[in-house]
Amino acid sequence: MNDREASALDGRGRDTTDAAGRYALEEALDGELSPALAERLARHLESCTECAAEVERVRRIKELVRRSCAEQSAPPALRERITVEYRRVSVTMRRTTGGV
Repeated sequence: MNDREASALDGRGRDTTDAAGRYALEEALDGELSPALAERLARHLESCTECAAEVERVRRIKELVRRSCAEQSAPPALRERITVEYRRVSVTMRRTTGGV
């Protein structure tokens, strides 16, 4: 969760942009948040049962997928497609004003 995504939280801590919120939950569950944002999220989850339930739901889905795929590997053609696409991806970061 970056500053822009953090600023998408409404007054009750809920994300107002579904895609950004889902991505932020994925980052949180993968341990990819900055320490400050991880602490902010932890504080919020202590008082918001709705968000805590959503985090738990996403965590369970991620665990189910991880267990379901543990004994299988992707077919060689799929791995090759992913590798080709991965090399094509470029990321552009933009600084915005007014973020948290």
